[in-house]
Amino acid sequence: MQFMVESLRGHHTNKGDSYYWDPVNGNDANDGISEKSAVKTFAQAHSLCADWGHDAIYLSSTNSGGVFYIDENISITKNWLSLRGPGFDARIRPTTALPSGAAVEVLAEGVQMTGLHLDVSLAGANVDGIRKDGKYFHFSGVIVKGASRRGIYSVNGHGDIYEKFSIKNCGTDGIDFGNNNNGIDLLDGYVDNCGDNGVNITGTDNHDVRLKDGMTLHGNGEYGLKVGGGAEDTYIAAGTVFLGNGLGEIDDSGVDTHRIVLAKEATVNNNTDNLFNLIEYQRGTHTGRGRIFYWNPIGGNDSNDGLTPSTAKLTWAGVNALVVAYRHDIVIGMPGDIGATTQVDTFFDMNKAFTLLRGPGRDLKIKTTSTANNTVTISAPGCEISGFIIETANSGSKDAISIQADFALVRKVWVDYSRGHGIASLNGSHALIDDVVIQDAAQGGSGHAISIKSTSGNAVRNVIRNTRILSNDGDGIRFDGANTQNNYVFAGEKGTAITQNTGYGINELNGADNNHIIGPGLIVEGNTSGDINLTGANSETINCYQYLNEATNEASIAATKVMSELLYKMERGRLKQTDNPDGSKKYEYFEDNAETQKIIEFTVDSTGKIRSAGV
Repeated sequence: MQFMVESLRGHHTNKGDSYYWDPVNGNDANDGISEKSAVKTFAQAHSLCADWGHDAIYLSSTNSGGVFYIDENISITKNWLSLRGPGFDARIRPTTALPSGAAVEVLAEGVQMTGLHLDVSLAGANVDGIRKDGKYFHFSGVIVKGASRRGIYSVNGHGDIYEKFSIKNCGTDGIDFGNNNNGIDLLDGYVDNCGDNGVNITGTDNHDVRLKDGMTLHGNGEYGLKVGGGAEDTYIAAGTVFLGNGLGEIDDSGVDTHRIVLAKEATVNNNTDNLFNLIEYQRGTHTGRGRIFYWNPIGGNDSNDGLTPSTAKLTWAGVNALVVAYRHDIVIGMPGDIGATTQVDTFFDMNKAFTLLRGPGRDLKIKTTSTANNTVTISAPGCEISGFIIETANSGSKDAISIQADFALVRKVWVDYSRGHGIASLNGSHALIDDVVIQDAAQGGSGHAISIKSTSGNAVRNVIRNTRILSNDGDGIRFDGANTQNNYVFAGEKGTAITQNTGYGINELNGADNNHIIGPGLIVEGNTSGDINLTGANSETINCYQYLNEATNEASIAATKVMSELLYKMERGRLKQTDNPDGSKKYEYFEDNAETQKIIEFTVDSTGKIRSAGV
């Protein structure tokens, strides 16, 4: 049940253990595993948690007198730890600062803080509320007030989310982004009455700090937002409110700061830059913020400037020469004749960071005749390829798409044939493979449809969803290597199906661990070696039904076809489950607006595979 509930969060899910911290009635001699056996100090609760364990600490509010104060400093050094509080009535109010100069410090990756009230007014002079050094920080439903220096000071942030928060009455800046922060989202937050700036992006190497709708910067002594010279691609959404800041709304010395306006305003002003940004802003990931270039591998010419469809470049080398790394440039791949698929004999390397290559769909096929090269190689971080058919040569052992860098996006791509892997990620992390179809991959006899592998580096937090993997040689998805961990296969909103591959549907080996297969809506069926083979001690399958490899009768076929629907109904209380003494599970399910009762019984083995069924 814990995993089912936590999976609804979307991120920072508690898949590990839960511990309870009760500063009023707890005892550090307790085990902390329930509210009745809560520990008294945060330090003791923190010591019980595992590093990288996705554990959670719950701050209990059992004081019958209502609001209570906690004078303990908080230091979080365990990666992927969640600290969750009850809200306003439990107030953390330290009377001293940590050696780092903050009341609370976060020195780990993937930390979540929710439902907390931090009062720093008694901690002394020149004290920050929170100092954070680490990425994937989730800060939600938290109040920070009264810090004599900054409310929050962040360095080395990546993918951080600040939402539904309030920072007020701090001595200098509400939030100060120091060095090396990128991909930061602030939304539905309120920064009020701070001595200097509401938000100050003051350090170096800060990219993609985004103020989204619902942000209010009010009554701060200097500016609502100050963007320093070390900031690039700062975004301010149309819904950001600036009100009553002493020196004005924005002091901007950054590179490519974008003020997003409403579509109506962009139309009236004929402001195509704002309209472009508004459209790209809806993507949520891999947004184009640089220039747009055109590549027509049939009708282009490398002497063209590549700036319009009619002046497109002919070759990838020609258009790639125009791209600037890290600028988030977009390359539009153009098909040839209307109504026919254009096939292009080429291979190429996406070697400039955050290049976004977008094609028309099945109108444009990239199929090389070279047996010595992968068709598409992604060797720079943050690149996107979408909207193409990709195939390898008809002989050899090369891959259709080879990912060799982090943060790749492969979306709406068809791999219709490959000799090696369909998609291979080697030592790559944080890739998103979304809405992809792979068939007839690995025809050379040594590959797989999707290979996620670590050798000299890590292969972590890659996500596969909305994907159809069918009729391939080898495994549908293979996780390989000791540093291949914390990867996810989701059904997605369109569903994922992995069927009729000659190896396993999903296979894990050579030390890969802590990988997660999450349904419902994820179908793994009819794969020759087996459907799901997870060998890691911490890997898991959640709400994913593997169908019968061989349906023995019409009743079992009918039963297997409705498993996803049954799970949906069970989660909503319309399906009754009974565990039988022999290990089978009996399901009693009533159709809506029907008088007849349908009873479905089936037996499930230890891996979750349905072995027998009847209606």
